Amino acid sequence: MEGINHPGLITDDYLHTEDELYVTPGKLEERYGIIASQQQINLAMVILHDYCNRRTLWPSEFKQKITLPRDRSTAVVSVRPILKIIDAKGRYTRGRRDSQHRSYPTDYLSLAAILGSASTWQNINSEDIDFYGPTGEIWLPNSIYLVPYGEIMITYIAGYEDIPEKAIAALALIVNSVCTKGEGDLIAYTSGRVSRRFATPSFITHDIKRLLSPFVVRSLQ
Repeated sequence: MEGINHPGLITDDYLHTEDELYVTPGKLEERYGIIASQQQINLAMVILHDYCNRRTLWPSEFKQKITLPRDRSTAVVSVRPILKIIDAKGRYTRGRRDSQHRSYPTDYLSLAAILGSASTWQNINSEDIDFYGPTGEIWLPNSIYLVPYGEIMITYIAGYEDIPEKAIAALALIVNSVCTKGEGDLIAYTSGRVSRRFATPSFITHDIKRLLSPFVVRSLQ
């Protein structure tokens, strides 16, 4: 497991070692009949990660700032499945003036007026946070003022200890797409000023997109 990542932000280029490959060349041939080298599998993984907007599918540590829905103590993290919550902090944020009196007790609004609109981050005991790993949903306790937090900063571990078969199948198709591009996917060719046109301009076909849809990080919220 590498250092902290920020969901939806690809940090740096990263080539996996043989032990970190989602599938070995031997297993890929055994399962899907596709012959590929370690280098080709690594290339396919780079393409997969770029499409999924995440650095790896293996368990990794992420840090994320989330703005919570008004009057609610629940949120959804960007990277799933959640395996563990390491650390969390929350703070109260003042909303629209016309909604404050409906949402929060008068005593708290008076205190907020004295302290100012910007509240400090409060530590949240990670053991007090409930979560459902597959969907990335988290449920938070109220703040010390007995009102919901407006923002949280959460550090968590998410990923797969066993890479799902859908991801491996998509990886096999990407390898095949890379290897056959220029032959099977060619639909037009001009010999004068060499011009080629492919059925799909990307290595990620519609079938691959469908297989990878559960692993795509689409938002930071």
